[in-house]
Amino acid sequence: MNRSCVSGNYHKAGLSLPVDDRYMAPSLPGTRPEGQAGPEEIARIRTGLLGSVIRLQEDYDRRAFEQYTPSVPIQQGYGIHVGDIDDALSYLLYHEGYHSGCIASLMRFV
Repeated sequence: MNRSCVSGNYHKAGLSLPVDDRYMAPSLPGTRPEGQAGPEEIARIRTGLLGSVIRLQEDYDRRAFEQYTPSVPIQQGYGIHVGDIDDALSYLLYHEGYHSGCIASLMRFV
């Protein structure tokens, strides 16, 4: 199963996702944006994302990711070993930074 980084961390630890799947499905590999979100949807997404960061910290602090299994696709695709939750969180920062850089480039281009 291919999931985004945050949900992948939960999946790899055998935990339920903190974010509604309807927000995850459009972010899976091979997908693309389908239209624009309105102000209400943007506010709902922002609230959900902030809540998921808080939940991630709480779950990390209570050691909920002890059963994390290594991520072979990241190792094969990017050459980065992700063997535990600390590796996964480091990779998450890299991954999100990559997307932020792409978005910043597109904003300058457009």
